[in-house]
Amino acid sequence: MIVIRRAQDRTKSYTVIMLPGEPVKWIPTSDYEHQRILEIFKQDKPYEGIENDFTDFKELYPAIANSVTKEEYVKTVTKQNTDFLKSTLDKEKNRPTIDE
Repeated sequence: MIVIRRAQDRTKSYTVIMLPGEPVKWIPTSDYEHQRILEIFKQDKPYEGIENDFTDFKELYPAIANSVTKEEYVKTVTKQNTDFLKSTLDKEKNRPTIDE
């Protein structure tokens, strides 16, 4: 199985590609290039018949992975984010403050 990871030092970002029996490849890449590499090697999301990090998650947590559809997940996250923004923008809410 191919393993693709992101690595960064103080000045550069790399895509690290690891194959069994091969030396590790460190390729200087931008975030866009790294994401494109993940897409090409089908490591960016779950795919039917492709073994990647998402497959491991599905095997370890089948109740979570199989019970929630992508649409339900997006709807839930959107609602949480919307509720959070509404609460932070609510001027009427009485919030604790620090008195100097």
